[in-house]
This record gives sequence, C-alpha cells and structure tokens, in this order.
Amino acid sequence: MITPQFLILLGLIVLPLCLGFSFSPVFLDAVDPRNAKDFLSVLISLLATGMFFRCHPKVSRVPLPLLLLLGFCVIRCFLTPLFSFPLLNTSEDSIWQYRALSYCFIFSLLFLVVSNVCWSSRLLKRLFTTVCWVGFLTAVYCIIQWFHLDQWQTLLPREDLRYTPSPQVVGTMTHVTLAAAFLIIPLPFMIQTRRWLQVVTVLIAIYLCHSDVAYGGAIFVLLCYGLLKRGWWRRLTFGAISVGVFILLVSPWNKIRIQDSGRFSIWKQVWSDVIKTPLENNKTYFLTGYGLGSYRYLFTSLHTTTVTNKIKKIAFNKAHNEYVEWFYNTGAIGTALLLFFIFYLITKTIPYTIIDERYLAILCAFIGVCVCAGGTFVWQIEPHRFFTVVLAGLIQNRINQGEKV
Repeated sequence: MITPQFLILLGLIVLPLCLGFSFSPVFLDAVDPRNAKDFLSVLISLLATGMFFRCHPKVSRVPLPLLLLLGFCVIRCFLTPLFSFPLLNTSEDSIWQYRALSYCFIFSLLFLVVSNVCWSSRLLKRLFTTVCWVGFLTAVYCIIQWFHLDQWQTLLPREDLRYTPSPQVVGTMTHVTLAAAFLIIPLPFMIQTRRWLQVVTVLIAIYLCHSDVAYGGAIFVLLCYGLLKRGWWRRLTFGAISVGVFILLVSPWNKIRIQDSGRFSIWKQVWSDVIKTPLENNKTYFLTGYGLGSYRYLFTSLHTTTVTNKIKKIAFNKAHNEYVEWFYNTGAIGTALLLFFIFYLITKTIPYTIIDERYLAILCAFIGVCVCAGGTFVWQIEPHRFFTVVLAGLIQNRINQGEKV
C-alpha cells in the first residue's frame, strides 16, 4: 500500500541516486541532475502531502516558530522594495519572489506531513537502514570517481574546476562540496546502528573530497554525538576536544589556511549591500532584506561586471552560505526567525536523545546539515533539502509525542 511514509522513504532513495530521467517521446525529459532531482522532490512532496491530508484533514500541532517564519515570508512579499519591470504590457513587481515562496510552502507542508504521520519502530528501522545504505553507496561511488573509473559522468572542461580539489568526486550531486556535505547526513545513522565498515567508508570518501566545509561538519557531528551520548563516548569526546585545543594552542596560527574560494568577499559584499544599498542613496534594507529569491537576480546583476564584451568578474549565483543569502533576502527579521526555528528544534529534542539514541542520530544529522549550510547552499538543492525537511519533521514528530512514548 502506498502511504505518505512510503513516498518519503522513496524520496530518500531516489533523490540521492538519480542522475536524470526521460519519458520520451511522451512529454518530459530531465537530463540535468539538479533539475531532475528538483522536479522529483517537488513531485514526491506534493504527492505525500495530498495523500496525508486526504486521510488526515487535521494536524496535531504546528510549531509556533514555523508559523512566524512562514507568516513573515508572506508579509515580506508586500513590503518594499518592489522592483517593477514591464512584462506582457503590465508592470510586475519582484516576480522572482513567488517561486521562492511556493517552495517555502511546499516543503513546510512536507514538514507537517513527516511530523504528523505515525513512525513506528519498524518504520524508523527501515528509514535508518535506507539512509545508511544510500550514504554508503554514495561514498563508494565517490571513491570510484577518485580513481577516475566513473563511466556515467564526465568532468566539464571549465576553468574554475582546475582549481577545485578533487573536482571529479561528485557522487550524483554535480559538485564535490555538495557530495561531501551530503555524506555528513548518514554518518550518525551509521554510528547509531553500529555499521562501522560503512562509517569508515564514508569518512574516507569525505576525506577524498577535500572540502573544508565537510571536514568542519563531520567534526561537529562527531563531537555532538559524543557529548550527548553518555558513558565512554562522552569521556572519549572530552579527551579528543582537549587534544584538539592543545594542538591549536601550540600550532602557529599563520600556518592555518582555510580555502574560502571567494566566499568571504561575497559575504562581506552582501553585508555592505544590505546595510547600505547601491540602488538608492542613503537607503538600508537591514530589517526586511530585498525579498525572497532576490539574491540570484539582484546581487549577481549588481556585482557581475563586463569589459569589452568579456566577463571580467562573476558574482556567485548562490552565496554559498544559506544564512547570509537568507539575510540578503529577508533581512535581520527573517534571519532571526529562521535561527529561532532551528534552535527550537534542537533544544526541544535534546531531552529525548537521552532516552532514545535514534533521535540522537537524527538530531546530530540535522545539526550537521545546519553547519554545512554555513558554507554552501544545501537548502537550495536536492537531495540535501529533502533530507533536511525529513530530519526536521522527525524531530518535530518526537516533540509532538512528548512523554507519551
């Protein structure tokens, strides 16, 4: 029987592994992996939502931080600035914000579905097994790519890839940083289920990606798991932290190098543009930002320059930091509400991790994604976004249950 849970598990399998699909000669082709994953994610989310509300017209509980965040996103569409331009003999205002808003609602509804359906021990065990094997297969594929043995994907001859460490190690995620960030998610699931061979394989794949973002995410996940897990795990973690702090103290700071790949300058420019906009004199958009989805259109247009018809400088079409880009789009109010929602989920779940280690793994995976969001655009691409929503929904599902189980 097809249930919302079945569709969610299907999404956890299909989205990380698919490269594209084709229904030719019927009507639809998707050969770009990003477009294919995006389409399937939205389709699965809508099907799961429709099936859930068909059988369950009411939800038990909607967290207040989510309501505040969604409410502000709607209100934000009616606040200045509205960038008007002619379209079909009419004047359209900031038309890019409506796609972003629709995505907010689609995945918020998926979050409500995950947080309100019944997750029995059997279903949770199946979900853990699914995530572990998907992560393991992705790691194996990345290792194969490291040895240049991939027969399905070819590295594009782009100039920027020449300076990217391990550019061929992408899994099915189209970029090495995204592949490394995804491998963070199954790591705590494998630890909780004691799949040590898979843990080692994933850690090897993360190392081969040579991504500072993933290194930081993996370390943070392991530390969180160890600190929240009682017994020898906690003692071992405190020992590792002490050794790490000692190494940092005795190491010369000028020898430490972080490869930002131009991120820091972009983030600095985002702050400058929000505090004092280059579009209007003595105007600031600190409180509400430029509008949902505006970064890709406004920021890149303002900071991409051309000289004699040749591109001289190209701004990232994504800020490679979800919090910075969200700040550009929604200002200080939107960013505060987003962080409020994240900290709400984390703090409310910590008590339940003590009595059920499964939710410790789910929480650590969610924290890992939030850490990686500070270095790349994990919430604008699949399967990272779908996995994040499912993890958040499982956390809220446990919060809804309270002390009943």
